[in-house]
Formats: sequence, C-alpha cells, structure tokens
Amino acid sequence: MTLEQDFDTFTLGQYLIIKALMLNYYCADANSGLLLKDWFVQETTIDDWAEFLKDYDLFSVYKKKEWTDQRIKKVRDLIKQMTIK
Repeated sequence: MTLEQDFDTFTLGQYLIIKALMLNYYCADANSGLLLKDWFVQETTIDDWAEFLKDYDLFSVYKKKEWTDQRIKKVRDLIKQMTIK
C-alpha cells in the first residue's frame, strides 16, 4: 500500500469509529432512533432552559471577545472537522 492508501484507510476507519460513537452518545433511544436533541425538544420547555441558565449562572462566565480573522478561521476549521457527512 502507498502512503495515500494507508491514510485513506486510516481516515475511513476513524470515521466509522466516530460515527458509531456519535450514534451511541447522541441517541436517546437507539431502538426508535430518537436523537437526544429531539428528546430535549419534546421533554423540556423554554422555562426549563431559562431556569437552568439562571441556576448555573452561565452568563457570568461569558467574556466579550473580538472576532478577528484568525478566530473566524479557527472556528470555521473546527466546524468543518466536527461536521461529518
């Protein structure tokens, strides 16, 4: 095998592992295929989320940052890496 073929095999293997992990961790019910995000929409309300944010005071940790070209590029790269099709 060439280096390129080895890399393609490695990335395919890694993709399959990541996809399996995503199914295990993101499915609320594997039998029905109900995703966690859909479960949260069905089982929680906006008031629940507002109470959660207030109880844990999540807004106090926010610090305003300027969006520089470098930060935008890093966020784009991160999103590209996280989205698997």
